[in-house]
Amino acid sequence: SQALLLEDALTGINLDESRNNYGIDRDYVVGTAQQAVVGIQRQLFPTYQISAQYGHTIGSNLEIVRAPNRDANGLRIDGVQAFTWTSSEGRSTLDSVTLGLNKNESRGFGYSIQYTRARSRDNSPSISGGGGANGNIAQDDQNIGAEWGRASFIQRGRFQVSGNYRF
Repeated sequence: SQALLLEDALTGINLDESRNNYGIDRDYVVGTAQQAVVGIQRQLFPTYQISAQYGHTIGSNLEIVRAPNRDANGLRIDGVQAFTWTSSEGRSTLDSVTLGLNKNESRGFGYSIQYTRARSRDNSPSISGGGGANGNIAQDDQNIGAEWGRASFIQRGRFQVSGNYRF
C-alpha cells in the first residue's frame, strides 16, 4: 500500500462541487448562564427547620441551528443543497421556587422534604444538550422569535424526600 502524503491529500477533488452541508457563524461565541438565588431559613423547633428559596437563571448566546435554505415549500435557493447554519443568538430563562422542611437528627433519625416548582422558556435547546446533533433545527429560519416557548428539559414540579437513621 502507498502512503498518503500531505501534498497529495486534496488531489482529485472537483473545486466546483460543494460537499459541505454545515456552516457556523464567524461571530459565534460560547453561551453563558447567569444565576441569582435568594433564600431564607427559619428554625421552628429545636430539631426542625423550614426554608424557602427563589432562583432565576438567564442564558444568553445559546446555540441555534438553522436551515436557511429550507422552508415549508422545500428549497429556497434553487441549485443549492440543503445545509444547516449554527449561530449563538439563543436565549433562555428559568425561574424556580423551592420550599423545604428539615428535621435534624434526634434519636438517630433525621429527614428532609423539598418541593420545587419551576418554569423555563427558551428558543434554543442547546442548554439542555440538544443542538443540531439531535436534529433540533429552528422551524422557521426567517422568524427565530417564533421558537420562543417552554423549554424541553424542564421539570415543572419536583418532590424530594430523603431520610437517615443512625444505628
